[in-house]
Amino acid sequence: MKKLYLTSPDLQNPIPDFINLKILTTCISTNEYVDINFDSLVKSSPLLISAINQTEGKGRDGRKWISVGKGGIYISYLLSIGNKKGLNFLSIAAGTAVAEAIREVTGLSPKLKWPNDIELSGLKIGGILIENKIFKDSIYSIIGIGINVNTTKRNIHNKIKDTATYISKVSDRIIDKDDLILKITEYFFHFTNYLGKDLLQEIMSKYLKYIKHKKGDDIRFHFCGNIIQGQFEKIGNDGGIVLKLHDGTKKTYFSGEIASVT
Repeated sequence: MKKLYLTSPDLQNPIPDFINLKILTTCISTNEYVDINFDSLVKSSPLLISAINQTEGKGRDGRKWISVGKGGIYISYLLSIGNKKGLNFLSIAAGTAVAEAIREVTGLSPKLKWPNDIELSGLKIGGILIENKIFKDSIYSIIGIGINVNTTKRNIHNKIKDTATYISKVSDRIIDKDDLILKITEYFFHFTNYLGKDLLQEIMSKYLKYIKHKKGDDIRFHFCGNIIQGQFEKIGNDGGIVLKLHDGTKKTYFSGEIASVT
């Protein structure tokens, strides 16, 4: 076990001086690794697992995250969450951390598609998967992040070649993955610190800078096996997406997936 030393993005809200870091040469999925080894790893939380290569990443609702080989970032955080209220904001905190880090390291302007996709130039470069373990006296979350960083077009699987890209293509330069992982981690712990300080609006104000959806966008939404059509209204203060349905009612969703936006 190594240590990853951190510097807070905001000295008025300090973060841990370091977190524990475990580097894997390869694994099926960093989230899967944490899940399987939870009992031994939980003693080291907050913990970052980073894999040089990942063979079969996990996506939402049992889908697979198609990795791009050694040119990608494959990381998972394991940390304790103080209360269930903070769980709704973990995805927002993680997404905002990734966006802020990419902007700082590359100068690019990523966009976030609710709830967990990271995009550049309208194409997906990464995603976030959060899995929670809720016990009687404690809550732990596994926050997995996968990002296409330095690769080539031939490493983008045919299934996603029309919908995905990678940072080095958009930036036209090779990115230091370690530097980007460090910045993501610093911003992530900066924002997750807010969860315990009732500063959730601070997270939301940052998040809304990156959200790709605009009020009035027509949206097709997958929810519990159904397709829901409506218009994007806003991201609520509780972290849910608010849609205006065709009958004029407004409904908030905390899970699901946006199929298309027009």
